[in-house]
Amino acid sequence: AAQLEALLGRFMQASSSEVRSAEAKLDAALGKPAFMLDLLERLRTSPAAQVRQLAAVLMRRRIGSHWKRLPAASTEHIKRSLLAHL
Repeated sequence: AAQLEALLGRFMQASSSEVRSAEAKLDAALGKPAFMLDLLERLRTSPAAQVRQLAAVLMRRRIGSHWKRLPAASTEHIKRSLLAHL
């Protein structure tokens, strides 16, 4: 969780090399359906508004392609969590 928080936080850096490095690491993680749960946790619990917003945008962009590959328990958890935070 702390690593993902730091990775998402690196997108707010002024250094383009930091952003490129973070993008490369994030691209690898976004290919895994289970990563949606990690993004959901950052969306729910991050103290930084920018990190919560970035997690929400990334999740929205990728959830459609991963939804059918997630276990039923995970999809139900995602639904309940998102509805609870509206």
